[in-house]
Amino acid sequence: MGLFELAVIFVIAWWIVFFIVLPIGVRGQYEDGDVIPGTEEAAPTNPALKKKAIWATMGAVGVTVTAFAAYNLFLAGL
Repeated sequence: MGLFELAVIFVIAWWIVFFIVLPIGVRGQYEDGDVIPGTEEAAPTNPALKKKAIWATMGAVGVTVTAFAAYNLFLAGL
């Protein structure tokens, strides 16, 4: 498995993990009772995107390492 394939697996895994962690811990403005005029009530008050991007990166690294190990253990010998 080459560097390009690893990069593709990482990018795809990053986006999948990012979309998985995106809704975790999000509170809407209506839940806090502080709705900003002109915005949707369900808009998040603090989406914590930096923290979720870090979690997505760690998850994508794990998925990429697992895919690389699985390839080397099972498919490289064929």
